[in-house]
Amino acid sequence: MQNKYYMPESVEHEISSLSEYIDLILSGRYENSIYRGEPQKYPHSNASAFRRTVESGGKYPFLHMKNEFKRETYYKITPDQRHDFLAFAQHHGIPTNLLDFTTSPLIALFFACKPYFPQEESIDSSGYVYLVRNHLLNVTKLISENEYDNLLDLLLVGKKEIMAELYLRLSQYEQGFPEVFYTHLKKLHQALFPEEQFPAYEKGDYRNEIPESLLVYKDSANKKIHQKLKRDQGKLDPAVTAYLFSLQYYLKEIREGRIRHKWIDCLPNFTYQPIFSFERGKNQLGLFLYQNYLTLRGDDDSELVALQRIWPDVKIKVNNPRKILKQLDLMGINEKFIYGDVDSIARYITNKYKDSIL
Repeated sequence: MQNKYYMPESVEHEISSLSEYIDLILSGRYENSIYRGEPQKYPHSNASAFRRTVESGGKYPFLHMKNEFKRETYYKITPDQRHDFLAFAQHHGIPTNLLDFTTSPLIALFFACKPYFPQEESIDSSGYVYLVRNHLLNVTKLISENEYDNLLDLLLVGKKEIMAELYLRLSQYEQGFPEVFYTHLKKLHQALFPEEQFPAYEKGDYRNEIPESLLVYKDSANKKIHQKLKRDQGKLDPAVTAYLFSLQYYLKEIREGRIRHKWIDCLPNFTYQPIFSFERGKNQLGLFLYQNYLTLRGDDDSELVALQRIWPDVKIKVNNPRKILKQLDLMGINEKFIYGDVDSIARYITNKYKDSIL
């Protein structure tokens, strides 16, 4: 059975010039957002690891590819690159579960206007800028300390250090975005118990009415971890505690096949923000969304069971991409700046003088 809870349609705008785009961004309606540019429209975004190909036999071999890349390169790279190896692999084209975003709306606009393949440059089709509001749960520390593990696998195992760190991050998330956190808890409850009612938000008063079915931390199997959290953290937030342990229970039900959900729609967006050691990441003001996934077995990425969808909050359709690329170029936003490497600079200069050469 598929998840019954669907995300509402995102807002959509349409622009045909750089000035229209800047006016929209400066309107103040979308402050504290992050941006992703794509030369075509998608209902939701998937990281490169989850784009199956004929060559891969319809499987997802990204973990094997990342591990092989590590074996071939690890002795050559710097300590910083080893520390943030997932970002390093992504930068060099290895499929990962990371999605590139930027804090710069102009950088995203460049990618919305730039076709994937050079031969498409004469095609003036529309691009899209996707905005995700900055309701983000920062898991940079968790990823850097567990570089080669899937975060949902770590949650399923129930390691005390992982549970403590996730509780801390979720508590900070709830304090920063209380109504958004409530929405995720409500979705989780509906995914587990679709026939039950969930209390209304009422300025956070729902905490006093959390359904008994979500209090799985009271189960004997969870008592030790719950007691340790209580000792370490002091008084626990009932909503955050219910969410953390119920999420663990939900993932176990999916992996064991007792719940058949293809999509995990009750998670906040996880952000991964390593310190970039390469020019491209710095110039693009980049950060990553960590797209969560669940496999049938933690060490076999070909058996994907469920995947988090990354939904945009706002879609901006971009018309006249070639015209806008020229306008961006006048502002210094071009291939030479975006990538910063020698090949990109050479390609930019060649394209600049292409007409006169011909």
